[in-house]
Amino acid sequence: MIPYLNKTKFIERYGAKVPEDKIDELLNRASRDIDTLSYNRIHGIGFGHLTDFQKEIIEEVAGELALFKHDNAEFLESPLSEYSLNGASVKLSSSEKVMVEKGVTISRSLYALLCQTGLCCKAI
Repeated sequence: MIPYLNKTKFIERYGAKVPEDKIDELLNRASRDIDTLSYNRIHGIGFGHLTDFQKEIIEEVAGELALFKHDNAEFLESPLSEYSLNGASVKLSSSEKVMVEKGVTISRSLYALLCQTGLCCKAI
């Protein structure tokens, strides 16, 4: 699979926020998650057949989602959904800023941005 944002553009936009050897894997995972959230429409239609507006948003979401996955890897990859210690507890699920949609953990604002492409609606 070719990710929706290439490594060169990711480095241009985000600099050294992610170790270079992890970028390809993160971009591939982000692109697969975008396919899940968009009901595989991008893959089915072909990225080249999308409008410039849709491409721009999908590239932005791919980069931001890859960065989100890197920055929150400890929580996203944890087998625990919640834990408590000395009376304080942490629940790792949907919140005001983060949601789980179709098994994909994503920030609400990033999902809203992806929805602007019109590719995330079940009714299409």
